Amino acid sequence: MLGTVAIFLLSVVTAICAFMGVLGSSFETWVLEALNHLKEFEKQHEAFETLGKVSGIAITLLTGAYAIYQKYYFAEFNMHNRLDEFQKRIETRLKDSSAQIATAVQRPSPHRNFKSAIFEDKRLNRVLRRMKWGWRRRADKSLQIELNELDEQLKSWDEQKKIYQVSKAQACLVKGAIAAARAAKRDGEDARKADDEARYCFQQAFELSNNTDEQALEYVGHQQVRLGEFGPALSTFQQLENMAPKGKSLQRGRALKFQAEVYEFRSPHNNLRRANEILKDLVDDVLPSNAPDLEKAEIHEMHGRVRYQLDYRNAEMSYRQAQHAYNSVLRNKPGRELALIAKNGLDRVDDALRQILQKWPPDDDEDAAVAVTPPEQPFHDASPDAR
Repeated sequence: MLGTVAIFLLSVVTAICAFMGVLGSSFETWVLEALNHLKEFEKQHEAFETLGKVSGIAITLLTGAYAIYQKYYFAEFNMHNRLDEFQKRIETRLKDSSAQIATAVQRPSPHRNFKSAIFEDKRLNRVLRRMKWGWRRRADKSLQIELNELDEQLKSWDEQKKIYQVSKAQACLVKGAIAAARAAKRDGEDARKADDEARYCFQQAFELSNNTDEQALEYVGHQQVRLGEFGPALSTFQQLENMAPKGKSLQRGRALKFQAEVYEFRSPHNNLRRANEILKDLVDDVLPSNAPDLEKAEIHEMHGRVRYQLDYRNAEMSYRQAQHAYNSVLRNKPGRELALIAKNGLDRVDDALRQILQKWPPDDDEDAAVAVTPPEQPFHDASPDAR
């Protein structure tokens, strides 16, 4: 179609040039005679004018259709097809090239000098012509063009591959979220299957990011907890911690918080001392001062809960810090959902503080207070499960 349009346009341009006398008087005379014949033909056949108009409309429509086809043919969603076609064309051109070239090689032998060239023009040219590459010099230029085209196609494919991987990773994240939400509404084996599907999708998203997407990795850990895979979940959250910047970091703090939660809640072998040790490091050395108040409140509340279960009197201090952080959230007048979370958290903290006051009523005798307050001992559990 493109060739037909090009020939038509070239013919029109040639006719115009001849009509204007650019190509000489003889061509001008010939064009004028042709136009006179056409006018006489048009007078004899009235439908000729209509046919000309229809032809003009048809050519316009065909040109527009070809432009639309070209845009569709080379559209992004068809790019993989174009790459496949390019690869097949190259494969056809270079098919069996190794075998063909092998017929032209002249290896060292007793009747050849040891340092002789292994390919010579005469024999190689025969092979190149058989492969339809022409003579050596022509083949050399053609092959360089092919190599340049391949380099450009490979660059294009690398960029396109990255785009596809990012898109696939995002699709996996969304699909995993849908599966996790489905699991939340089901029970038993159906819920487990949905949780397992969500974990698989999040794991795919993480791998597609070349193991750099902390968000996807965090979701993998949460799904492992849902499935009761506490050992792998701890490893996942430790990997998440290692990916975070050193020092005070909210990302690293969350990873430690998740580890402490696993140690606190995993059944039947929970490890409150290890959870307390992690939370103490988190509060003292990792949690940044500019962390969201709700994040601080939840971490302090969790630390107070763990300390209370260990009969540590300083659980009250952790709950006081959580109380202060929840009140700070409410003072900033957050949205309805956030306000409800903070209000419920504050109610839990107030109840916990009342229980602490009942268990350890205020006592003016400091020595007596120390006597009933077990110190926080370093963690020395050598059991495999604790490790």
